[in-house]
Amino acid sequence: MIGDENYYSRFGFESASKYDIYLNGCDLEGECPFFMIKIFNMDEIAFKKGIFSNPDVFDVNENDVDEFDKKFGFRQKEVNENQLGV
Repeated sequence: MIGDENYYSRFGFESASKYDIYLNGCDLEGECPFFMIKIFNMDEIAFKKGIFSNPDVFDVNENDVDEFDKKFGFRQKEVNENQLGV
């Protein structure tokens, strides 16, 4: 998973590099703290060093995204008093 290590560590996520798992494009010698893993059962871990690559479906063309967004009507963002952080 990719996210804020300070937030997700409280749920048991650790740096994946601790288990020799790296995010494609990151330094294999260093730590990529935002790329994390949560081990549910240590007895089930049967891998050696690995590199994770996002599936191609996550690679999007920004122009295609813009064209897709144009299909929807304009929406005004509203902020209410009862929202978190307001």
